[in-house]
Amino acid sequence: MNEPGSVTLRIQSCLDGIQAGDQQAIDQLMDCAYERLVAVTERIVGSMVSPGKGVRASDVFQESYLRLRNALLKDNVNPRTVGEFLGLASRHIRFQVLDMLRQVKQRREAGEFPDDGEPQNESAAEMWICFYEAFEELSEEERTAADLLWTWVEGKGGPAVPHLTQYEAADVLGVSRDRVKDLWRNARLKIARRCQDFQPFAE
Repeated sequence: MNEPGSVTLRIQSCLDGIQAGDQQAIDQLMDCAYERLVAVTERIVGSMVSPGKGVRASDVFQESYLRLRNALLKDNVNPRTVGEFLGLASRHIRFQVLDMLRQVKQRREAGEFPDDGEPQNESAAEMWICFYEAFEELSEEERTAADLLWTWVEGKGGPAVPHLTQYEAADVLGVSRDRVKDLWRNARLKIARRCQDFQPFAE
């Protein structure tokens, strides 16, 4: 297992290769980030209180992995730093979770329930849909900071997903720790207001 710092350095090296026109660097980047993407997907799906059996980490990972790779092949998608790449990856994972939650909601409204015949937990599904929609309404800077401080670095995780401090997140973003602290606070407040004080952020 690679140490977290070495994984970060390898991701940056792959991004530099992409900038230099090396198309193989995209596949190298995806291979390098694979374990992180798996762990982050499990982190996002596992953080839900009770989202229903219509959303599985394995399904989310497969679809979001393809979406991310396809995005990197486009000329207008051009992450230059580790922070930008992690933000892009997190966003595609969130998009996939949101799509699946909406599908679950539609099936429930149509009277279709999981295999065990039990209805979905409506309040939990609605809260998480609200949460992910609110996340996308944050400013780009707030969303990027929140990605690093919640999506990527909190929770159990493992060696492939380092637990960054606010100082470390600031270093990745190239801003001060106080700026990260302010962005993190603003993001949490906006989501809490939008979702009636629901915010599953660990302190």
